[in-house]
Amino acid sequence: MNSFERYTGMIKGGGVDFVPRIPILMQFAEEYIRSDYEAFASNYRILVEANRRCAQDFGFDQLSTISDPYRETQGFGGKVTYFKDGVPRCTQPLENVKNISVLLQPDPLTSERMADRVKAIAEYKKFYGGKYSIMGWVEGPAAEAADLRGVTNFLMDTM
Repeated sequence: MNSFERYTGMIKGGGVDFVPRIPILMQFAEEYIRSDYEAFASNYRILVEANRRCAQDFGFDQLSTISDPYRETQGFGGKVTYFKDGVPRCTQPLENVKNISVLLQPDPLTSERMADRVKAIAEYKKFYGGKYSIMGWVEGPAAEAADLRGVTNFLMDTM
């Protein structure tokens, strides 16, 4: 039973040889291949290589596309700054935007950071489709609102 069969078998309630190992790897994966976080978060090839090597070397059953919560934020117009040894951050949240109709309407295939994630998924599928589970990642509405407005502003908005 390969990793993909194990994962789908578990979801479908079928028999599996053991529970799939599906950790979310970010900094660990980046450090494992001796990269830096800026490269890991900005270049899908490095993200794919880091997750692939961890899956193969440690027997994990899933390949992941997660690096940070700001891919969609950048697409909506927030300014994201990379850091060599840390997770990117939204350094210019859209603090004064309460009317969501004025936000950019990003296309995941052309928005810089969202497209990078789509390319990671395509790369995984090309080489590992049917062998591993492939996990995408999209921020939920509340998390995205906090990313766009800043946590304090978002919490005040909810009041």
